[in-house]
Amino acid sequence: MRQKEFFEVFSVVTYFAKGRRMKINLDGVNLNYELSGAGPCLVLIHGFTDNLSMWFNQVPQLSKQFQVVTYDLRGHGQTETTGNEFSVDLLTKDLYELLKALNIENACILGYSHVDCCRQT
Repeated sequence: MRQKEFFEVFSVVTYFAKGRRMKINLDGVNLNYELSGAGPCLVLIHGFTDNLSMWFNQVPQLSKQFQVVTYDLRGHGQTETTGNEFSVDLLTKDLYELLKALNIENACILGYSHVDCCRQT
C-alpha cells in the first residue's frame, strides 16, 4: 500500500470512529445528524428537549457493531424548525426521509419519550 492510500484509509477510519456530523435539507429544514461505525443500522433518537449529544456515551460502544445514526429532532439541538408544527406524523416523516436520503432500507430504532410513537408508525 502506498503512503497516500494508507493515509486516505487511515483518515476514513478515524473519521468513522469519531463520527461524522452533517446536515441534510429535508423539506426546507436543515436536519443535523451523525453517522458512526459500520454494520447493521441502529438509529438512536433522543427524547423531548434533548439532542443527539445525549447518546455520547453509548455511540462509541454501539458503533463497534453497528452503523449508528443519531440526529436532532426538528426544533432540537442544531436542527431547524419551520414554526410551531410538531406532530408524530412530521417527526416520522423526517426519520423516513433521513433514512431514505442515506440509502438505509432497514434499521433498528431505539429511543425514549415521545419517540416511541415514531417507531410504531
